[in-house]
Amino acid sequence: LSKTALQRNLETKKQGLFSKGLYQESAIEEDIEKIESFYSEKGYITARVIDVRSEIIDADQPEKMGLQLTYFIEEGDQYIYDGISFIGNIIHNDTELEDIVRTKKGDVLNKVRMEADFVRISDLYFDDGYIFNSISEEEIINYEQKKVSYIVTITEAGRAHVENIVVRGNDKTRENVILRELPIGVGDVFSKKKIIEGVQNLYNLQYFSAIYPET
Repeated sequence: LSKTALQRNLETKKQGLFSKGLYQESAIEEDIEKIESFYSEKGYITARVIDVRSEIIDADQPEKMGLQLTYFIEEGDQYIYDGISFIGNIIHNDTELEDIVRTKKGDVLNKVRMEADFVRISDLYFDDGYIFNSISEEEIINYEQKKVSYIVTITEAGRAHVENIVVRGNDKTRENVILRELPIGVGDVFSKKKIIEGVQNLYNLQYFSAIYPET
């Protein structure tokens, strides 16, 4: 991958018009994580930063002395997404779940996009009240063929219903004003999507600086 693309992702910036270029040792670990994450988005899932070295650059004036950082990277090979399979799913069949996965077989593997795909699978259940399910992913790496597939194991449980809605901290308006903005009520099937929609409705009232839904 290009040096320019990697440098754009670093927390540590070179001194310039819009950056003071200040060195912070604590930012190095964050930069290492960002570099490896950036590679994983491009299919280089085994890429690692194996060393970071610093070198003082002398200058005519002490206040102009600088520090050069060199990141040593083992890129490894680029991997391809080889599909997903499901175990234990009854409520939603394989086709329904596969349709949610935006990464397609044969694509360059993007680990960040795959994590978003796994969230969408969970949300399909959570939006329909199945919040007690156990969902886990197993990554299968074929090092010879440079392919990665996934097995998603789902243990399905019963639906959750809303037992009660408690409002706290509302000094500017009555409770009934808040409750009528919620698209979900007592006795309804729990829905993550409706909870998020309700929070947005409450923010739109412009009465509150912060809203924290606790389940």
